[in-house]
Amino acid sequence: MTALKPATPRGGDPEAGDPKAGLLKGGARTALLDAARTALIAGEGDAEMAAIARGARLSTGLAYHHFGSKAGLLAAVVEDYYARCAAIANARYDAASWKGREQARTAAVLAFQLDDPFTATLMGPLGRTPAVTAAEAACTARLIERGAANIDNGQRSGELPAGLDPMLTGLLAWRVAPVRLRRRGVGGGAGPTPAARRRLDLHRRRAGQGAAGADKYREARAMTTGETRLTVKSQEHLYGGPAGRFKQKRTDAPAPQEQALEVFDRHGYVVLKGLLDTQTLGALKQDLHACLGPAGRNSFEGFKTRRAYALPAKPARLGVLAAHPAIMGFLKARLHDQPLLSAFLAINIGPGEAGQIAHHDDGFCQAPRPGPMQGLSVIWAIDPFTAETVATRVWPGSHTWASGREPGSDDPSARALMEPGDAIVFHGGFWHAGGANSTKDRYRLAVTVQYCAPWLRTHENMSLSVSPGIVAQLQDALPSLLGY
Repeated sequence: MTALKPATPRGGDPEAGDPKAGLLKGGARTALLDAARTALIAGEGDAEMAAIARGARLSTGLAYHHFGSKAGLLAAVVEDYYARCAAIANARYDAASWKGREQARTAAVLAFQLDDPFTATLMGPLGRTPAVTAAEAACTARLIERGAANIDNGQRSGELPAGLDPMLTGLLAWRVAPVRLRRRGVGGGAGPTPAARRRLDLHRRRAGQGAAGADKYREARAMTTGETRLTVKSQEHLYGGPAGRFKQKRTDAPAPQEQALEVFDRHGYVVLKGLLDTQTLGALKQDLHACLGPAGRNSFEGFKTRRAYALPAKPARLGVLAAHPAIMGFLKARLHDQPLLSAFLAINIGPGEAGQIAHHDDGFCQAPRPGPMQGLSVIWAIDPFTAETVATRVWPGSHTWASGREPGSDDPSARALMEPGDAIVFHGGFWHAGGANSTKDRYRLAVTVQYCAPWLRTHENMSLSVSPGIVAQLQDALPSLLGY
């Protein structure tokens, strides 16, 4: 069986002496942040990972490598914005009194907010996305704590009453001071339009209110911007989320290599090598072990095997396994560009476990075979897949078998040998089985992800397993995979 490695990113190969290699080593993150900021400003808060990567002259895969997801990149852009703001807020200002220093500090922060073009973008729809809201809350909390420390200094110098609560006063100053200073003309230059100034006022008043003030904020923002109604202009808009909540999104994903598709079509499966790095694997393994339940309930689950179902409801970083760009590319090429997540589970096979019966994952839909593909599955190797530690047994070409045929002793089979970070991608009608664990002391941890066509009922009921509150915090591809 042919094992394939991902293509070399367009940024260059350091070992080959590529002149772009330096960008990969030290400047890729900065280039992606700059490109993301530019794209978000131009798109009024909307930008796709592929467009951002093109703007940085890097591959989409490298963007996912650095930030994990679009949500991670958005959070990093917001954190960068507030880091630049904090650098101004934390600078030393020379004045004879505490009042003079804080007036200069506040004026400088306000000037930064008025002059930076990303401020208006952050106040728009971008500022209401879960990833941005969380990042912004953490950043503003640090700025408010800094303000509280400055107020404490003013109390120590005798210029402020000792009875003030520094934290509460810092929060009020963060929300009110920009409004007062703007009315005095602080900020320099032409600044934003009056409408943008009103939106900035609203944004600052919104700070600290959290989700409870979101509806009032939207109503006030609509009054100042004229966004009182939404007009559906096309069929695409109608099914693309006109309300702006849980918008269905097509995920940026690189197209699979032609050789990988040929192997998949011929054998029914292909092994993709090295999709996860060591650091990511370590974090995932820790999260997965924390999720595992008791031993299986039957011989198929395994009496010496521990499992964890409905992983979207578990730690958020596990989502990279369901929405990895390489896998999303396969889904788009062979199943559907808007598939559903049918099952997402961890399997930790213990020493002495017996082998599974042969099965195919789309058997629950009971469609005639062979026929159109109903599902696609992925098994991620978290631990090594060896002949001794339950490497999955596969029957090449079995996805083309007719209904009623099962693997027999005369049908050739193979073992899917994999290293941690590899993944086997296979047709939903492909016959396979977990092998026996013949070791005395070694476990084999893996994650199985199953997808189905959007017109089928999923194997796991994700609507019940994953609450809307959790869905709102997931990275972009996962809500659509869950049917949102």
